[in-house]
Amino acid sequence: MIFRTPAFWYKKPGLISGLLSPLAGLYLAGHRLNQPKAPPKTVSIPVICIGNVTAGGTGKTPASLALYQLLTNKNLFFSPFFLTRGYGGIIKGPERVNPNGPASMWGDETLLLADTASTIISANRYDGAKLAKSLGADLIIMDDGFQNKTLQKTLTFLTINGKQGFGNGKLLPAGPLREPIEDALQKADAFILVGDDESGVRDRLPQNKPVFKAFIKPLEGSEIEPDRTYYGFCGIAHPDRFKKTLEDNGYKLSGFKAFPDHYDYSNRDLDKLLKRADKNNAILITTEKDMMRIDTPAMREQITYLPVHMAFEQPAALIDYIASHT
Repeated sequence: MIFRTPAFWYKKPGLISGLLSPLAGLYLAGHRLNQPKAPPKTVSIPVICIGNVTAGGTGKTPASLALYQLLTNKNLFFSPFFLTRGYGGIIKGPERVNPNGPASMWGDETLLLADTASTIISANRYDGAKLAKSLGADLIIMDDGFQNKTLQKTLTFLTINGKQGFGNGKLLPAGPLREPIEDALQKADAFILVGDDESGVRDRLPQNKPVFKAFIKPLEGSEIEPDRTYYGFCGIAHPDRFKKTLEDNGYKLSGFKAFPDHYDYSNRDLDKLLKRADKNNAILITTEKDMMRIDTPAMREQITYLPVHMAFEQPAALIDYIASHT
């Protein structure tokens, strides 16, 4: 899907958000009407949901991957499976993901998950959970699904980006919210606050629920060539974050090109980027998620990517919290 995050979503409410407010009211009515009437179904293994209340870009997938590493490193669980609906792909499932792609079939974030552990894709989360359990899962880490009520969750974490927070506080399409903030805060068991709290969002979170701080960092060993110049590009919800990450970590940029979120790169797009990079004797660099959407081997060989991971400020406290609630 071609989608650029509107700049007005993260500014004080103004003319555009005001004009779109009636549509936001219709969105809310539709959201509530489409909720299933039956209670959520349960499976006999724990289900941890990593979700958000805004449309994209809060760090759900890095949080899911980081949580998997924490839990398996501490031997709290031995066979966690990821469960996702596979945004950007065409498979409805339930089906076990082939990590060899392509992204057009499975979705870019799905392939990132499947590169780490067994991953199930399923539009119906309960059916996906049943399949995971039948294949030997002892825990389900559900990437997204915060608004989905077909599967009973054991624990629900709401991820929030500290810079953007809840944006202008408006529902789609007048703002970035998928549901009213009050509903989301009540539903969440705990919060993952990603990055510094530049938006003051922490003051809005319930005082009786834990907040775990986390940061997105380049993976250790991701060394740059200090004498080289790079040309950056990406198609993510907040491309400015990737550009800043490159600059903060010493990458000298000759230019930067932002594409819509989940953009499907054509060879023509990549040819243009390569020509821009060559003009400045630069190396093309993108995100690992974007790299999943570049299928042509010849193109992949000419592009590098910056692998990142999520690091929790107090991982022991997070482990203890999960252990006591699952």
